[in-house]
Amino acid sequence: MRGEVECEEEEEVDVESGGGDSLAMLLPQKDDKKHLSSQLQCVKIYLLEPLSRHPKSTPFRKPVDPLALGIPDYPKIITKPMDLGTVREKIRTRKYVHYRDCLKDVDLIWKNAKTFNPQDHFVHQIAIELEEFSKVL
Repeated sequence: MRGEVECEEEEEVDVESGGGDSLAMLLPQKDDKKHLSSQLQCVKIYLLEPLSRHPKSTPFRKPVDPLALGIPDYPKIITKPMDLGTVREKIRTRKYVHYRDCLKDVDLIWKNAKTFNPQDHFVHQIAIELEEFSKVL
């Protein structure tokens, strides 16, 4: 059908460990621009959209604003910030060379949250929960 994205298993591949391994099996496996676009649309549909709709994903939907949140040391600790909105924008503007780069950025969201926030902080705990949620998608 016109306008639909084909997200079916074409061939089995060995995927790096990390979030989205089960998703990787649905992605077209050819490495050309047409297939990359299709792969990224699959990531958007089957990973980003469910994560963004998750009721606990609010802290991860937009870039961290250190001034508004009263955490001026955030940029000193987190040198490569990432959020779901930025990942979505990078897909839209075709900034990714490979779909795995996109999955790495999603993993970076959780890593940053766990690095900056202590284990007992709700953002750290939500990051763990969403990281696990993203692995089962």
